[in-house]
Amino acid sequence: MSEESYITYNSFKFGNLDMWDEWELRVLDVVDYLKPRLRPKKKQIPERDGSYDFGAEYYDERVLSLKCIRMSDITRHFQHELAYALAEKRQIRLYDDPTKYYVGRIYSEPELMPIRNGGLQVTLEFTCEPFLRGLAVTE
Repeated sequence: MSEESYITYNSFKFGNLDMWDEWELRVLDVVDYLKPRLRPKKKQIPERDGSYDFGAEYYDERVLSLKCIRMSDITRHFQHELAYALAEKRQIRLYDDPTKYYVGRIYSEPELMPIRNGGLQVTLEFTCEPFLRGLAVTE
């Protein structure tokens, strides 16, 4: 594996930031779907049942949800730095396939849930472009 694609096990990269190295964030769960949702293109016709389907050809954005945990103590400074780091649209590379990436950003405020013995749990919901990207494979 090249140095660029290396990601700490059970973490992710956001742009050039390895979230384990920078923030000690470990991914507990990833919620993603097999493919993005097709955008329906239908028209209801008055006094007729159902809708006329013009055929869906475009896809909606996808939501990539990462449930993360940090076992170290958190401070307000940590929260501000993390919010600043996640404020832009960037590539998101997951630990299980670092050769592929999403392009997305966070639009809604993630809720930080403190853990009893120190640390926090946070679910980061990235709104991403419809398709997973990677290098083109030619034979």
